[in-house]
Amino acid sequence: MMEIRGSIRFLATFLALLALSFTLNFRSSGVSAQLPPGTCQNFTSAPLSQCTSFVDYPVFVPTNLTIAAIDALAAARTGFFRLGKTSTECSDAAMRFICAEAFRRCTNLTVAAPPAPRLAIPGPTCRSTCETFQLKCADTIKLLAINLTDCESVSNSSGLPNYPVTGWRLPLSPTVIIPIACNNPSKVSEYARVPPARCEPFKGGSISQCGAVVDHAVYIPEGFTQEDIDKAADDRAKVLRAGVVRKACTDAGLEYICSQAFRPCIYNRIAEEPIPIDVLLPAPTCRSSCRKFVSDCSEDFAKLGLSPLLPNCSAIDTSGQPTFPRESQTLNVGGVNITLPCREGNIFGNYSSVPFATCEQFDPTRASQCFQSGAIDYDLIYVAEGQSQEMFDRTAYDSTKSSLYPIVPRGCTAQAMRLACTGTFLRCNEIPLNALPGAKVVLPSPPCRSVCEAANEYCGQFLAENGRETRDCNVPTFPVDFFRVTIGDQNIQIPCEDPPTHITVYRRCPFPFDRNGEACDIPCPVPVYNHNQYLAMKITISIFAFLSLVTSILLILTYTLDREKRKFPVNMPLWISVAALGFSISFFFGIFTGFEYTICDNKDLCRTQAVISLYFQFAMAGWMMLLAFNIFLTLLLRLKFRRSLNSKQMIGLQVIYHIIGWGIGIPIVIIALAVDKLGYLVPQLICFVTTDPEGWPIIGLYAIPILVIIVLTIIFTLLVIFHIYKVSRDLKQSFFKSLIEQRRVFLFLAVFLYIYLYNVEESISATINYDDNINGFREWGSCVFANDGPDECSFKDTSSKLNYGRSYVFALNTSMQGFLINIIFLTSPSTFTFWRDRIKNVLTGKGFYGPDVLSSRIESHLTNN
Repeated sequence: MMEIRGSIRFLATFLALLALSFTLNFRSSGVSAQLPPGTCQNFTSAPLSQCTSFVDYPVFVPTNLTIAAIDALAAARTGFFRLGKTSTECSDAAMRFICAEAFRRCTNLTVAAPPAPRLAIPGPTCRSTCETFQLKCADTIKLLAINLTDCESVSNSSGLPNYPVTGWRLPLSPTVIIPIACNNPSKVSEYARVPPARCEPFKGGSISQCGAVVDHAVYIPEGFTQEDIDKAADDRAKVLRAGVVRKACTDAGLEYICSQAFRPCIYNRIAEEPIPIDVLLPAPTCRSSCRKFVSDCSEDFAKLGLSPLLPNCSAIDTSGQPTFPRESQTLNVGGVNITLPCREGNIFGNYSSVPFATCEQFDPTRASQCFQSGAIDYDLIYVAEGQSQEMFDRTAYDSTKSSLYPIVPRGCTAQAMRLACTGTFLRCNEIPLNALPGAKVVLPSPPCRSVCEAANEYCGQFLAENGRETRDCNVPTFPVDFFRVTIGDQNIQIPCEDPPTHITVYRRCPFPFDRNGEACDIPCPVPVYNHNQYLAMKITISIFAFLSLVTSILLILTYTLDREKRKFPVNMPLWISVAALGFSISFFFGIFTGFEYTICDNKDLCRTQAVISLYFQFAMAGWMMLLAFNIFLTLLLRLKFRRSLNSKQMIGLQVIYHIIGWGIGIPIVIIALAVDKLGYLVPQLICFVTTDPEGWPIIGLYAIPILVIIVLTIIFTLLVIFHIYKVSRDLKQSFFKSLIEQRRVFLFLAVFLYIYLYNVEESISATINYDDNINGFREWGSCVFANDGPDECSFKDTSSKLNYGRSYVFALNTSMQGFLINIIFLTSPSTFTFWRDRIKNVLTGKGFYGPDVLSSRIESHLTNN
């Protein structure tokens, strides 16, 4: 592509002279006895007209002119033909004709013996020179309305042709005829001009891939087409797209080469009269683009021995202008200064190239099993720029993780592993490039089509059953035999990869699932809630189980040591506290051995905890019911029958109470053990009666019996309240005041009813929502399998009806029920007085019960004896 290498200057008078007659007549009117006065002079230069490119002979200089004056006159006539508005053929023909006419070849003759004067004779211009000019520039002559002398015209005075075919025969005398050859000068050098060109819409640059850089109309020099420029740019860009340089170098190189090849058009108007004249010039490439190319490609080009191909970004052209300006170039055209802003190349689209890559030794992988399975049996791995084997390992792992689950057929797992590993850890090949001796392009061996087809064959049915489609193997990614690529003129064939068919795979389950042979088990405890939520439940259970244990022991000591509280039926809270103590002990299985160990790892320990917790739950409920019944019985006997039980009756009643209180849970526990329905109660952290698809265990073994006890307790309580109301009415006392006097008993019964009713409601809710909860587990499990872990999965997004708040309250109720029941009786005034007196006696040295108690006991013993 031709470039503007110098400043082109023309006389200001050029534009005015264009309209004048173009009869370039420096000759005399014809040959006569009197020749035009002048001299033959050695030609020096013609910088204005650029005739130096055609004149290399002695020239005729009329007496009243100089070579510089002739140069100025000629410049006025050659200027238009150097603006790029005419073809090269027209410009050359016009320059040859105008310069031949202006600078006539001169011949010195001596017509007599010395000291006769020497004659300076200007030679004519050849007819072919005139005709060529008029033929090649016909359109321009017509456009400018130039009046030219007929090339075949004859001088009226001499009768000689103005433009002879070969020359003149000049008669100096009747006997002396001098032959003068015509002048048809040759072009001895190039002249400064605006190269003729045209502006065309960009056609895409499909060969050079310059479509990724160019998006403007482009400057096309005369004699070239966009296809020519595209091919020339491709020749320069081939090394950039051959995969032997890094992508940064490829990008910077394409930006530079394409901005140099396909330059934007810049039109500059330099005249309005006699006709508008617009000069077409190309925008130069900015220095920043050149420097980016050099900076990003220096290292790569040095390795390839191509450093001489890098441009000199500080180069200065013959006119003193920077070839790669920082912002713009300034040119003088026809006396007018023209500013040409530079253009930076920027990649905005995609282009095709061989990726730059290296061959690396295979690093044994961990996650993907590509090494352990034996799917990779070669040493060199293809690693493209910006990639790593760690990335390959992760990609292979992501694409094979689902196939490693035990639910996937082994044949499918093996074939999927072959395809994934050979498709990510590609075998590496170094191929020498013919066009660049010593350079090698790194290319991969993709998996053969047969590998893909084998994966579809072994996995097709399983994928179809799970609503998934097989892979399309009829694509270039999976060649039949060879991977083919063309780099420049070199066609390369690389065999595709067909890995071993017998490989070893290691089954796995996604966290937190546990592998169980050919299945993945739901983890225990089920991760319905996160770690912090489960931790809060553990802390709550531990605290209130400990408080229940301490308060139960304290209440048992109180009723054991206090003589008044030992008697039946005053001591009934003692047995409730014993049951609460046993129930609180069941929680210490998880506290001391670990909740997960108790409910998940040790079935015998879990079953033992379930037996203890279930039994003592019913024992507490039974004794609470008996307490309500006993209050009712006492009121009934005293108010209706006006009597109380004797000692034998009291003993018999006490035995019955113990049989009922401690025996009510025994058959339930036996049935639960017989049907094997004791175990982990999802999602709690305790072993109890388990949920079941049919719902009967938790309903039949817990909810219904507890509801019966609750209903009886409510009935007895209401009867007590009714009798208190009747007594208050008969005695004309305040009913509410009478109730308040028994507030501790009623508070105790209210707490009991709340705790057990809530637990029953939760058990019934778990049964009703069993299907939804199971579907929620399945949805969550599917999410875990799809994402190979629970990080992206939450029960909140499933159909499960499990709620952490309700579960937490359930854990709180069960662990603190003993504490609440105990604290009601421990805070009674009599209990407070008893322990206050005992502590005071011990501190004052009076013994635990005090001296009065001891004296009364001695006196009673002596009296009885």
